[in-house]
Amino acid sequence: MWTESPEHSEWGADILNELIAALPSNIRIGLHVCGGNPRRKARLFHEIHGPGARVRKLKIHEVSLEHCTLSYDLMTLWPLWSFKGDLALGVIDQRSDEIETLDVIRKRIEPAPDSISRANAHLTSDAALVHVPLDITHKKTADAR
Repeated sequence: MWTESPEHSEWGADILNELIAALPSNIRIGLHVCGGNPRRKARLFHEIHGPGARVRKLKIHEVSLEHCTLSYDLMTLWPLWSFKGDLALGVIDQRSDEIETLDVIRKRIEPAPDSISRANAHLTSDAALVHVPLDITHKKTADAR
């Protein structure tokens, strides 16, 4: 919803926070913010992560961002949120059939240490690889280990 219909983010954040409040306090909540759609097309994050973003009011412990599929450095938007939880950076691109090398993954990680501590950073695919052919998914994840 955050990137597909950002105009609904105000009530979406309120409802999500109500649901989170109803859960036991020992449960960690993570949110994946998708930068695209099932058609493997990228969407911009500025309106959901910029200064007026509603996503910043969410009471979550971890956010998972599609870090590698963007044409700009998402880390420049990260300090605007002042989020203190964990950050999962998507470094395996589910919109491309190209198999990432370790050098490509290292390059995608480079901007992150200035924005978040190593202890709070996790590396992931940028989203579920459900839209990538299975043989390519196997190669992408095997080569990234």
